[in-house]
Amino acid sequence: MQALKALGRAEEAARIEKDLAKYARLRQNTLPFVNFVPLLCLDWISHDEFLILYQAKYWNAAIDYIRRSCDPSGSGKKSLLRSVHASVSMLGFLGGQWLCMGLSFISETFLKNEVRGVGFIMTDQKGEDEVETPPHGRCSATSVGNVLKMLPSWFGRLKEELGHAPYSLVCGQGLVDKVDVIKSAINTAGFDDCWVHPALSTFASEKAGLTTPAFAFPSYF
Repeated sequence: MQALKALGRAEEAARIEKDLAKYARLRQNTLPFVNFVPLLCLDWISHDEFLILYQAKYWNAAIDYIRRSCDPSGSGKKSLLRSVHASVSMLGFLGGQWLCMGLSFISETFLKNEVRGVGFIMTDQKGEDEVETPPHGRCSATSVGNVLKMLPSWFGRLKEELGHAPYSLVCGQGLVDKVDVIKSAINTAGFDDCWVHPALSTFASEKAGLTTPAFAFPSYF
């Protein structure tokens, strides 16, 4: 920064300093599960770079973390992984709607660990403000269509890479009322053992001050 100022490029230096300050705030307050998301916010990386490089690397790192956590010896001969569970929700981000998937996994020792933001992808370029609509958020028809394509694909990858597809799936913000269509899409893809159910609360419901679920439990509860 000092070099830019010395070269008479004070405005450029000030812009970079402002961006760095914003980056620090974003790392702390916005989607903190991955450090590369703020880079996308600042337009320091493109959407394609985000998906192809950063998000792909994070997925691989998350899978590797789960494998290592369930194979303390590092021998690769026996995994202690017993089940994988997923939670999904819609997030309003960069003007659009994004699908976010987190994982929790249980080993033979019955210890539960979580990995946030394993899957994170835009499902609609518009509609950011709708995502946190009370009581439990809302997503567009475009997002629903893309979610129904994306989840079976993610389930397939998890089955291939971990040997386990999610045993249960919690549908959070924006997807609470989409449980039935999500369950149908996952079952059609061959994952009919997965228990799909709505979250009891979401960021949208908590923001609206709701303390009890504002929906009826599905018949399979």
